[in-house]
Order: sequence, then C-alpha cells, then structure tokens
Amino acid sequence: MKKNKRIVDWLFLGGAAIILIGILAWNHRPAPPDGIAWHTTLAEARKAAAESGKPIFVKFTAEWCGPCKRMDRSTFPNPDVGKTLASFEAVKVDIDKYPDLAGKFGVQSIPTLIVMTPAGEITKRTSGALGASDFVSFLTSAGG
Repeated sequence: MKKNKRIVDWLFLGGAAIILIGILAWNHRPAPPDGIAWHTTLAEARKAAAESGKPIFVKFTAEWCGPCKRMDRSTFPNPDVGKTLASFEAVKVDIDKYPDLAGKFGVQSIPTLIVMTPAGEITKRTSGALGASDFVSFLTSAGG
C-alpha cells in the first residue's frame, strides 16, 4: 500500500512540474513583431526628437518583467498603437542595463511609461501594463 502511495505522489509531482514548465514557457514566448521603430537608447531618441520635433515615449522595462512582456505581446503589435506611436520617438530602456537612468527618472516599478517633450520635459507618466486602448488613450492625453 505504501509503495502505491509513493507512485501516486511521484506522478502528482511530475504532472505539477510539467504544468509549471508549460506555464513558464508560455510566459516567455517571443513577442510578435510590432512594426514600431524603437530607438536603442534614450540619447538616440532625444537626438531624433530634436530633429523631428516629435515627443518622446519611453518604456522602462526589464527582461524578467512579466507585465512588460505582456505589453510586448499584446499592446505594441496592435495596429492602433503602432499608428499612435508613429507620432513619437519611441525607446525601450532596460533598467538592468541602465540603472542610473532609471534612478534619474524615479522608476520604482516596471513597466514605467513616460512621455517627454523633445526638450526632455516629462508631460505624462504611469506605471503598470496597459492594454491597447488604454495605451492609446495615455499617449493621446499626453499630447501625442
């Protein structure tokens, strides 16, 4: 009887492990292409904004951030988001690669989303993942 209980326990643990691995793999799948012309650094985005006159959109993010990845998979590929972001110089800033920059902007949680004038003045900010319609509203209300 004890042997049967051990087998059942191992089967249960094995099944739970398979489910957990599946969930982790699903959450870390790559994001679809979003068609957004992301700048690689904030300095690059600021230079482009000075030339184009467009406001700057900054997404503070990290590789390990689940809500950030959710936005990458569902919000940014949305056509309305792409159309709206075309009016901005957009950049993603990884807080692990640029911790001083995150500190300078007072980033306490991620994603932190910031809109700035071409001169670098913050006009709007929020923290937390946004769906496509809320994100478009956020950008539109920021003057973009």
